[in-house]
Amino acid sequence: MKKSHKIVIFSVTATLLMGVSIVFGNSIAKNNKENNENNEIEDIIIDNSAEEYNLSDYITEDIRQKAQQSIHSLCLAEEFTPQKMYELATDVVIVKVVSKDYMDPHASSLGMTFGKILINDVISGNLEVGQVVTYEKPGGYVDMESWEESQPAAATEKRRYLREQAGITIDLSEEYINILADEDIEIEVGKTYLAYLTYNTTYNAYEIIRLGNGLREVNIPQETKSVVTSNLNINELKIKNNTTGEWESLNTYVQQNIEALEQK
Repeated sequence: MKKSHKIVIFSVTATLLMGVSIVFGNSIAKNNKENNENNEIEDIIIDNSAEEYNLSDYITEDIRQKAQQSIHSLCLAEEFTPQKMYELATDVVIVKVVSKDYMDPHASSLGMTFGKILINDVISGNLEVGQVVTYEKPGGYVDMESWEESQPAAATEKRRYLREQAGITIDLSEEYINILADEDIEIEVGKTYLAYLTYNTTYNAYEIIRLGNGLREVNIPQETKSVVTSNLNINELKIKNNTTGEWESLNTYVQQNIEALEQK
């Protein structure tokens, strides 16, 4: 898959730093290795965006408290390794989550959450810094009435029968379920992530590859009111390993799992 870098990676000596002030534009580019084979990744710099986006989340605290957790184990034909995710992805980006808008229980076997993300940096692909695009991610919070309407009629009828036999009367529109695939994480509004995206023409949205760490939190404080694009130094950035819970260098990850694959 042919990819185009939009993240600029610069290496500057101590002497240059003392005497030169360098201003870079929106894109980020790699130094030519033919000029200096010993260059190291030091900075990721972009202009701050003038656009500020208010955060929104359809999941209220009341919904969170009522929701039952439903973890689904998936049988996969192959492992979602970094190489596999790279092959599937149309774009690999650093994003800030602007919103979670709604969950459509009919969109996949786990349902699908839709919202907006702000593109803060482009590691690979054709998205642009500062764009706000629609994302979709399997799973999410939904009321039980909507969820049961999306399920096979026989299974829904069996649950209704069992409730009747047990003498249980509930308002399904006021009960909620949080659906999540095993080894996946919930996307959170105001947080920054490394995300592998694949464009879905059906919904005109970018689906987040959900397994194998296709969505990894970046060690930047969660925003609570609004987000804008911001200057990021790759040396200071770490991404969370969803399997081990440990924080790992983004710099090293990009070199080993993005740049190395693009050079093949």
